[in-house]
Amino acid sequence: MMTHKIPKSFLQIAKDRGVIVDVPSDVTRFLGEINAWFEREREVKAQPVLPPKPQWHDYENAEDPAAEWGKANANWSQLARHHKDPFPRPSAHPYVEASVRYDEAAGKFVEDYEIVDDGPTPDQILAAKKADLIAKIEAAEVAARDAVALPSGKQRLEALTVSVIAATDKAFVDKLIKDTAPADLAKLNVTALVENNRSDEQKAFLADQAAREAKLARIDETAAIAMSSVEDLTVGNVDSFEIPSFEH
Repeated sequence: MMTHKIPKSFLQIAKDRGVIVDVPSDVTRFLGEINAWFEREREVKAQPVLPPKPQWHDYENAEDPAAEWGKANANWSQLARHHKDPFPRPSAHPYVEASVRYDEAAGKFVEDYEIVDDGPTPDQILAAKKADLIAKIEAAEVAARDAVALPSGKQRLEALTVSVIAATDKAFVDKLIKDTAPADLAKLNVTALVENNRSDEQKAFLADQAAREAKLARIDETAAIAMSSVEDLTVGNVDSFEIPSFEH
């Protein structure tokens, strides 16, 4: 008979449902009950058969029926008092009953079970924790980007403004090239001239856009570094990892 395997996960389920509070204790208790019952059954089978109870009519022809019947009845009562009747076999939860077996050599029932850890392995736990951290980083990144990026309703106007500024810059550069001799053009800081040609509103717009893009770039970098760090975590340090701040 194979050793009964009890999944560790079952123990908590059984405890939560009040089916089995404590398997080792329940098995020990049932073992005592089943062995007491088994020993009594052996005694029941080993004892002489109890004769039928004396009946009055069996002594009607005796010299002194009353005395003879009374004596026989007293003897029978003495035998009946010490005679053992069979008891119902004790029962328990199937998992508890399966955890004991009869040992021929010992001549009694013995414990024979093993609690098996069927939970996730350390590697599986680590992988799950890493996945959870990655998800939290992604959520924090999305929240940070949403706080910095332009609302969707403003993005179209931003694109149009960028196009207008680009067209204005191109027209300025084209005119500069047309009106300036090649030798003199090489001496000019065209980039500075283009920037100076822009209106204050355009300069403010581009500065705001550049600051926003810089913040988004830092958010991307923070998320990338954090996710890479998560992949390097081990069972020993995964619980101490902290999600970085995306406030820039």
